[in-house]
Amino acid sequence: MVQSIRMEPGLLKKNRTEILAIMKIIHTFKPQYTPEEIKDLIKWFQERMDQLPKTLTLDDSSSTEDLPQVVKILILRMGDCNITPTWSGYASHLFLIKERLIENGLFK
Repeated sequence: MVQSIRMEPGLLKKNRTEILAIMKIIHTFKPQYTPEEIKDLIKWFQERMDQLPKTLTLDDSSSTEDLPQVVKILILRMGDCNITPTWSGYASHLFLIKERLIENGLFK
């Protein structure tokens, strides 16, 4: 039996800041990427590899201490850009890193 949930009027508006903060933490996982998306992503990082910061905080509970090395490893693990759902986590993680670098004003 499905129960309906009644939302208090104005609840979404009151908690908008909290919801937006949670949405920033949650990175949407995409199970399949096109070869073009992967090639563009790899190219974006290769063009900036020498400019990557040593460390990067992804969210309140995740950070990396050697970002250039992490990026290199993720790119190597993706191989020939034929990303299946099994391997798409690597691409998703690189997209998240790119997003955080742009949000932090390090790149455009």
